[in-house]
Amino acid sequence: MNLAENEINELNIIRDASRNTLLSSTKDDPEEAVLYTLAKEGPLTLAKLTETIGNYGDWEANHNTVKRRLDSDKSQINLIDSEFVIEREPEKRKPGKYGKIYCLTTKGFLASLATNLSIERTDLFKKYIQFLDKRLDTKIKHIGEDAGFDSTLNPNTKNQLLDIFTNYIKYQMIVFLIWNQAYETSIRKIRKFNWHIEDFCNLHNEFIYQEFPVALDKKEEERYRQILRKYFHYSKCIHSLMQLEGNDSKTKKIRYNLGMNDVFVYKWYLYFDQLQMQNPIGAEYNTLKIKSQVISRPEYGIDIEYEGTFGNKKVIQPDIKNETKNKIEQILKKKTSINHVWNKVLDRKMINNEFLH
Repeated sequence: MNLAENEINELNIIRDASRNTLLSSTKDDPEEAVLYTLAKEGPLTLAKLTETIGNYGDWEANHNTVKRRLDSDKSQINLIDSEFVIEREPEKRKPGKYGKIYCLTTKGFLASLATNLSIERTDLFKKYIQFLDKRLDTKIKHIGEDAGFDSTLNPNTKNQLLDIFTNYIKYQMIVFLIWNQAYETSIRKIRKFNWHIEDFCNLHNEFIYQEFPVALDKKEEERYRQILRKYFHYSKCIHSLMQLEGNDSKTKKIRYNLGMNDVFVYKWYLYFDQLQMQNPIGAEYNTLKIKSQVISRPEYGIDIEYEGTFGNKKVIQPDIKNETKNKIEQILKKKTSINHVWNKVLDRKMINNEFLH
């Protein structure tokens, strides 16, 4: 299977999983038009949103139709009630103008993927990755005994870390959608949606190797496994880099940069839409007003090749272990072992999460 076919398969998987878990069973063109446009363009006023929908030509939606779908139609749950969209006041309101700006939430972002829009083409995702890119360019000024240590990464290493971060977040999103689809879980009406993702991210490694593949449509199983392989690979890359030993300059730089940014990678869903709401529209994200959260570490010991019933011994395929090892060696430019990371299983006592206590 070539690269183009892989991309098409991924897009189809994402679209179907998003539609089955987040959209209404009855096709709603105005809703999809709003989700698609806000996902592709970013925050917009009502007037600009309506105008932009009209420019696409795929949907017909006038001002009143869009307004009703956002927050006025009492005959059905609208996009704000569904927590797909949130309002923010304009920074400068023009007299006599309806100035509220509409933004997608994380839930709305995932729902927008049902419109055949790839994750990489969405404004929220691009802005968040740009934010992580900028974070990796930030010099760490004070680190305990190493106060004054130059933590700046060379461009190649920085880009390699950013690629791992980007794909880790992307494939966690896809696995989240697939898992809910496999269990026929409608998450359209779920409130406090980020809590639902938080719960999933802290518990799903057990679900995947004990139950998840059993619930899959057998015709789709191999395609889904490819997604899980990629997700597992990037998860283990981060885990391996976190556990680096040594005091050489490059190792320390990588370790410190991971320590500074891990919360924004592992808990992306806490910041994904909040950065958008708390920073000026069109400006680069910063975190001056955002309080960092206590993080949960990435998944350990996910068995992506599990087949059978509960209790079977987990088997992790060597080819994926080798892929991960090769990636780490490519970054470090030296031979290394990841055995101590690969076989480590998640210790729930280490997770600071109310759902587990």
